[in-house]
Amino acid sequence: MSWYAVDAVDDAIGATRTFLGGASLWRWARLAAITLLLGTGGVGGQFSNLSNVPGLSPGERPSPTLPSTDPGLVEFGGPDVWLLVAVVVILIGVWLLFDVVGAVMEFVFLAALSTDEVRIRAPFRRHTGDGLRLFGFRLAVTLPVATPVLVGVAAVLGGVVSPAAVGAVGVVAVVAVVAGLAFVSGLVRSLTNQFVVPVMFDEGRGVVDAWRRLWPLLRGEGWQTVVYVVVHLLVGIGVGIVRTFLLVVGAIPATILAAAVGLVVGALGGGLAGPLGVGLGFVAGGVTWLLAMLVVLLPINAVSKTYTRAFELRSLAGFDDDLAVLSPSLVPPTTRSGPPPGSTRSRDDTEYVDVDDLDERESGDDTEYGDDTEYGDDTDDDRWA
Repeated sequence: MSWYAVDAVDDAIGATRTFLGGASLWRWARLAAITLLLGTGGVGGQFSNLSNVPGLSPGERPSPTLPSTDPGLVEFGGPDVWLLVAVVVILIGVWLLFDVVGAVMEFVFLAALSTDEVRIRAPFRRHTGDGLRLFGFRLAVTLPVATPVLVGVAAVLGGVVSPAAVGAVGVVAVVAVVAGLAFVSGLVRSLTNQFVVPVMFDEGRGVVDAWRRLWPLLRGEGWQTVVYVVVHLLVGIGVGIVRTFLLVVGAIPATILAAAVGLVVGALGGGLAGPLGVGLGFVAGGVTWLLAMLVVLLPINAVSKTYTRAFELRSLAGFDDDLAVLSPSLVPPTTRSGPPPGSTRSRDDTEYVDVDDLDERESGDDTEYGDDTEYGDDTDDDRWA
């Protein structure tokens, strides 16, 4: 028995090498922009990050220690509190904006992998509606986790609830409930981005309709689904280790360059012995380091997310050949699912048309005859009698 996810590990390597091999600088730049703007719950989100609790880093869990409600520290309704609320609202607005753009970019990325052509503007316009629907679904899945956390923090800061009144048992219970909701929410978001979004893209469905299309496949092959979750977790860990190693290696020349720029700017800006020169040197060095690390990060991010997405698409094609979204030119011939090489999807996505056969039909090849006349050997005189 073949495991779809296990086979997809090697297939994704070949697909990534073909997709990025020999790419022009302009193609790399567009791909870097797409992968950089992908949603927070998108291709980069692994099953190791199922705790999508707002404000928590991966692997971190809420602490049972609640903040103090000393009236001397918090004055609910005061100017400081309203300023804090305004800052939080602005940050949430920025996050929502980036999440909307990231949701649309999920489809732009799929368009690139399905056609082996990296474009941004046309796919973005075409799939804006799909991205908005995906964003709404993500938000609906996240709210059950975010709402209790926000309400609890507001109640404590407002003095409505006292940590002493809740007690240790109550705190543990709240943390357990939030952790459980976060796990379920993270699992749904991950499967939505990894499998449901390709179904939406490939068959023009909405989020819920795509889930209805996908769920019987996952439930019908339960062990394949479990193996996929486990392998995806391992792939995420492996990709994370490689990313970290490459970033550390890239940080060495970036740091050397930043230090050199800082020293030069500091020396020219007032001398390294004076505060002005030191300040200018730190600013110049810091900006240089950030820009250099961005140059290092972008290609690493593009490669890692391309591989991860290719792995997910190859795994999905194992569940159903009709959901082979990855371009046939990126799939090894021995493991190809879906359309044969040299073919293209028809407009209704119901059949594949061989391009060579289509050219022969249009050229009016006379090698086939439409009538029922039989042509025999000219030496058979009885036939002409």
